[in-house]
Amino acid sequence: MRVLVIGATGFIGLPVSQALVRSGHVVYGLTRKADKARQLQAEEITPIIGEYVEPAKWLTPSLVGTLDVVINAVGAEVRLADPEADVRVFKTLLEVAQQSRPTHAPKLTHIFTTGTLAYGQDPREVVNDTTAIPLEKLADFVKPFLNLEQDILHNPALNTIIIRPGFVYGRSGSLLASLFAQAKEGNTIKRYGAPGGRLNTVHTDDLANLYLLAAEKAQLVGGNIFAGVNDSTESVDDILQSLVAISGAKGYEYVEPTNPFEAAAGFTNILRPYLGRTLLGWRPVKASFVDHLQIYFDSWKASSGTA
Repeated sequence: MRVLVIGATGFIGLPVSQALVRSGHVVYGLTRKADKARQLQAEEITPIIGEYVEPAKWLTPSLVGTLDVVINAVGAEVRLADPEADVRVFKTLLEVAQQSRPTHAPKLTHIFTTGTLAYGQDPREVVNDTTAIPLEKLADFVKPFLNLEQDILHNPALNTIIIRPGFVYGRSGSLLASLFAQAKEGNTIKRYGAPGGRLNTVHTDDLANLYLLAAEKAQLVGGNIFAGVNDSTESVDDILQSLVAISGAKGYEYVEPTNPFEAAAGFTNILRPYLGRTLLGWRPVKASFVDHLQIYFDSWKASSGTA
């Protein structure tokens, strides 16, 4: 297959691109900077330099017309800085795909990344990939993304799959890097939320394998939403206690959020995925975040230059 990964140098996008290359696929990767382009070339990924917020400049007919799959794995920081960027990218992809692909060809597969905030805040009720979550359990800023998910998922011109990763760990740490940074400085680790919560976690390598399987089996599983998380959740209290023990941090405490984004960062829920396992044969194999916390902490320090 020929696959374009949008956000190919990111925390999710790079492992996904590497997994695709290892499986023999031709991979193009969108990046903003020339030095990152060289990094992609070293990984046997063909770089495309462009700004996510200006899709007309890089989603060209000559590129899109040759593709089998487009994976949007751009980071949350880009989306939050320009909430309309996702809409522009989707509309541009849709328009160019309709122009450049022959009518007899299979639909272009579009794998779109969101997150487990779509499953709301509930530290007790167990939910799964297909649970209908009441709106009152959702953060307000998440609701527009859910509307966009539905618009993208049900557009008949593309074969769309949604993947909702949880808290991704491993390598440079992703959303959990803020905990590592606080611990490294020997401070009291502060976490939004309240005691007793559980996190839906997934290692970056396992998550990359989910994207690979979804891309390879896309014509069979299009129209589905996959929760990209481990089968078991992890205790936030256990994570914080273990991080204090290995890092020399002074301790930890839960703090009140000051804005909706901080509040959402403290959301916890108990999510049991099954669609990835049932439809794709996906099996996460990496040790849990807390079980190999020392290894992941050391990896983060090395990748961030603070070891």
